[in-house]
Amino acid sequence: MPFQVLPCDEPIPYQAEVITRQCVYIRNTIKGMFLPNGEPTQDTVWIPVIHECPTGNSCTAVYEMCLDYSTNPPRLRLISLLCISFDPPGCPEQEPQLPPPGKSWGETWTTECFSKRCCPQP
Repeated sequence: MPFQVLPCDEPIPYQAEVITRQCVYIRNTIKGMFLPNGEPTQDTVWIPVIHECPTGNSCTAVYEMCLDYSTNPPRLRLISLLCISFDPPGCPEQEPQLPPPGKSWGETWTTECFSKRCCPQP
């Protein structure tokens, strides 16, 4: 059965809990011979992809989700209800330089783990 989101005027909207790691790394990866819009190309397409590190503290966020039928087409609304960040993150907070020194966007590379913000600032 496919996942269905309730309309926003329902009394009890759908809630989702998302648990992620605070520490991530970026790997530049070949994603084939297609542009992001799906058109074929003769060139290799490299895309930096974010991955979770196996270490570091987690972050928990709770969202309320509903479909807003007051717009055409209906729009998915996400409302942040709660976000808990377990400090310290367990990895450096400094984001790495992209691409790393000595590397280019047209080759494979991987950054060190670094902390990403998982809760919005108040």
